[in-house]
Amino acid sequence: MGQLPHLSSNVACFSMVNNPLTGQISYFLCQKMNGRSKLDLSNSAFSGELGHCLVHLQTLIHLNLGSNNLSGGIPLSLRNCTTLGLIDFAENKLTGNIPSWIGERTLLMVIRLRSNEFFGDIPQQICRLSSLIVLDLAYNRLSGSIPSVFCCSSKGGNQNQ
Repeated sequence: MGQLPHLSSNVACFSMVNNPLTGQISYFLCQKMNGRSKLDLSNSAFSGELGHCLVHLQTLIHLNLGSNNLSGGIPLSLRNCTTLGLIDFAENKLTGNIPSWIGERTLLMVIRLRSNEFFGDIPQQICRLSSLIVLDLAYNRLSGSIPSVFCCSSKGGNQNQ
């Protein structure tokens, strides 16, 4: 088991899937990623809060931190990542409400927040995501009603049912 290495500032895609990496995700890593970046640290042993280092990744297009031991909430700094197409935080220990600003990320095609400890309502703003293909919120503590747009979707569903 070990820590992440120090990287060159030219790295645009960093994947360390299925490795026994431990500790918090390095602030240094977030500073070094540039361009339209892909970051995949899934199926590892990272722990702690996501922190605000993600503010440096404003052109992030793919963020997969699923199947770790991350805690805390979804950081507000992700709001600045306007090019996100995939967010995968599945199978962690994340808590709090699903932020409403997630509906502002109009390029999002995949949101996987399965198997965490999110609570509260599903934000209505998610209904604005016209590119959304996968929304996986299973195994959380969500409450309230399912936004009506999901009941009558024009993508693949029959609106007359």
